[in-house]
Amino acid sequence: RQDFMIAQALMNSPYKSNDKNHNTMLELAIARIRQLSAHEIGHTLGFAHNFASSTNSRASVMDYPHPQIKLTNNKIDLSDAYAKDIGAWDKYVVAYGYSDFGKASNKNKEKDLLQVLIADMEKQNLDYISDPDARPRSGGHSTAHLWDNGDNAVEELSNVLKVRARALADFGINSVPFGTPLSEIEKTLVPIYNFHRYQVEAAVKLVAGVNYRYEVRDGNTVDGVSSVDAAIQHQALKAVINTLQTDVLTLPETLLRLMPPKAYGYSRNRESFSSNTGVAFDPITAAEASAKHTLTLLL
Repeated sequence: RQDFMIAQALMNSPYKSNDKNHNTMLELAIARIRQLSAHEIGHTLGFAHNFASSTNSRASVMDYPHPQIKLTNNKIDLSDAYAKDIGAWDKYVVAYGYSDFGKASNKNKEKDLLQVLIADMEKQNLDYISDPDARPRSGGHSTAHLWDNGDNAVEELSNVLKVRARALADFGINSVPFGTPLSEIEKTLVPIYNFHRYQVEAAVKLVAGVNYRYEVRDGNTVDGVSSVDAAIQHQALKAVINTLQTDVLTLPETLLRLMPPKAYGYSRNRESFSSNTGVAFDPITAAEASAKHTLTLLL
């Protein structure tokens, strides 16, 4: 449902002339379900989450993916929102966990062959970082993020903000079907106004961030722990602070005039913006929440 609403808000006036123009939204939702199905099958096979894979060109379905949206000729492009196949990391995990080395193989030979798989994977720089390092907001790992995209978290935050700005510029009365109470425009607005929130979390972890791997003693060189390069930290800090700019936080006056208080029979829920102005839509509190998200993560 959330993906359907994101696609609905991202599309330029999807219901301008046809209130049954749902195909693009459905395609995005189905693409997400396909990816989620592969993810859950991975769990049944015994595979843990890999929250570093989004920085390796979507190397695993065991990550939590945010829809990867881009601008093509200044128009929002949903064609590559979700990966259509399992990733390179997944193939190595399957090979490691389920390869049959034959009855003639002894334990030492099997161990050697598994080490070959690991060495080959490491040559491709396929990282693996799971839940304890990725879920805490205070986590410092430079690539362990949920619901992010991109090999470079800073560049992707810039891209996400551009997509968000384009979507908000196009957003309005034609973003909901005919017959929909205008108060319900707010519900579709929420995921787009907050479209950048997870990428902010990815970028902010570069500030004072650290690089490390899960390592074992095996006689080889130890990679150890290192700080994120200072230049990258400065880029991340600049990008994160950019989300506090007034042009990012402010909604157009024309849009504010479109959203009356909730129609009879409709009510606010946990997916709604908070309000300090009673039943009326409160753009200041929405901006406060967005700014608080950035500052809380940063501090």
